[in-house]
Amino acid sequence: MSQNELTADKIAGEMTALVQDAEALLHATSGQSDSKIAEIRARLSGAVANARTTCRSLQGKAAEQVRHGLETTDATVRSHPWESVGVAFAVGLVVGVLVGRR
Repeated sequence: MSQNELTADKIAGEMTALVQDAEALLHATSGQSDSKIAEIRARLSGAVANARTTCRSLQGKAAEQVRHGLETTDATVRSHPWESVGVAFAVGLVVGVLVGRR
């Protein structure tokens, strides 16, 4: 996973938490009738809707990148099966040696 994918996942998670906190704040102030609070609630509602859309977009892009990586890996393994077996064997051997040393 690249740094951009990790960052996109982290941002999506943080935005989801922010949306949940904002929704909780909206529910907590629903009984307030002050005009200033009503104005802030209206702006916050719009911001929550925008953030929710952005979260869905980021999550969709991350899923698309993972799917593309899987398809690329599958195509590479199918076009070079013996090389893939050799690499898997070598990685297994190295991991076995490292685990055996402990």
